[in-house]
Amino acid sequence: MRQIHDPAQVRRAIEAYGLETLFSQDLAAMGELYQFEKKEYLMYQGAVAARLYLLLSGSVKVFQYTVSGKTHCQQYFNSLEILGETDALWGIPCVGNVVALTDCLCLGISLERYGAALRSDLTFLRHVAQVLARRLAAKSEHTLLEPLELRLAAFMLRVRRGDRFELSMQETAKMLDSSYRHLQRVIYAMCRLHLLAKTDYGYQILNVEALEALARGQWTLGKS
Repeated sequence: MRQIHDPAQVRRAIEAYGLETLFSQDLAAMGELYQFEKKEYLMYQGAVAARLYLLLSGSVKVFQYTVSGKTHCQQYFNSLEILGETDALWGIPCVGNVVALTDCLCLGISLERYGAALRSDLTFLRHVAQVLARRLAAKSEHTLLEPLELRLAAFMLRVRRGDRFELSMQETAKMLDSSYRHLQRVIYAMCRLHLLAKTDYGYQILNVEALEALARGQWTLGKS
């Protein structure tokens, strides 16, 4: 982790991403810019985080270690997401680890200095409530009773970076409670129908509209 000691750059980042509308206080006075390299941890399971983060660019993974020592992936986030709103903000030990999947730029807010102010900021808390509602809706939108192709399409649309889907198939299978073999069959069908194309980094999404229709259940991979 490296802090960028440049108040002017902090203000430019806030203006560029429209973050001032999320707070009723002077965010530039509270925020600090931090850069994380790929595989660096932003938060640790069981520890109280020192900062709340706004992810400005890059991707992170949220996961837990189970009592048996296995890992359970919970979420993947791209830019403009809040990290730590359900635990760090309230002084609660983090329920999961947050690790950078790519190089990330974050706006961090010290909870020791500004935690009380954030917890009384109704504008910010309203935004947090909207974020949590959106995440809950995304999780409950599709159930295990639905076909894997539908759940995979919705997942790809949610975590993609532009037209790139970069998560490993092993992790994707875990997130969707699917076998690796079944997932590979669905991915192959998507490529055969030119929804996706295999690349060095993962998969390129070739047809967003078709993927959205698949996620809504308006057609299936069996219909070409």
